[in-house]
Amino acid sequence: MSSTKKSLIGLALATVVCGLLWFFYVPEHWMTRVGFAKVSLDDRAVPADVYMGHPSDNEAQAYVLVHTSTAGDYFLNFEDEKYRNASADDFLRTPWGAWTLKPMPDRPWNSPLPFLQINEFRITASDGRVVKISF
Repeated sequence: MSSTKKSLIGLALATVVCGLLWFFYVPEHWMTRVGFAKVSLDDRAVPADVYMGHPSDNEAQAYVLVHTSTAGDYFLNFEDEKYRNASADDFLRTPWGAWTLKPMPDRPWNSPLPFLQINEFRITASDGRVVKISF
């Protein structure tokens, strides 16, 4: 095997190892896909991918990413009961979960619409429709 091939294989292996270490040593950015949330737009169910992450050992500090093709993308903050709009530049989705690119607590958060039921966020979408996320 030539030295160039050995160098390329070594570089590829080092890249994979660094990537895995990054995922394992920065868990506050990793969000796992969950299937127990329901998302609706103006009281009509819409397909959505929902991911949950815990940036600390405190369950109350959970963050949720809601990704829909029709209602937009949102981050939910369980501790403060607030939300913010998400853009495609804020996260990377994988088959197993989502990786947030920026720390969650460093962002501005908005208050949702008044709660009508427990474990539910109601958000006004940019077009005026109401997005409801129920857990």
